[in-house]
Amino acid sequence: MAEVQRRYVRFQQLVGMEVYTEDGHRVGTVRDVTFDPETGDLRRLIVVVTEESGGGLIPLPGVEEKRVENIDAGAVKAVGDIVIVERPGRSRERETTEVEEVEE
Repeated sequence: MAEVQRRYVRFQQLVGMEVYTEDGHRVGTVRDVTFDPETGDLRRLIVVVTEESGGGLIPLPGVEEKRVENIDAGAVKAVGDIVIVERPGRSRERETTEVEEVEE
């Protein structure tokens, strides 16, 4: 199995970053992060999801109806000026493939 190379990023840098899937679709913006208290490893990104507005409507000031999604740290592919994550469902596809390979 390939060795995982660790990089360290301050969580303050992650908060506010734009999140995109590896195929270029915008997911949203990092609102917060969670860490493993024992190891300090990233567990999840808490992302405010970008909602496509039909008809160009502008949200009313003070109305906070944003959808929030938790993205597992294992789905993070790269962090730079933006965060790149796996396409939703891809990690499950990979787990299924790995299980099938083991069973053969």
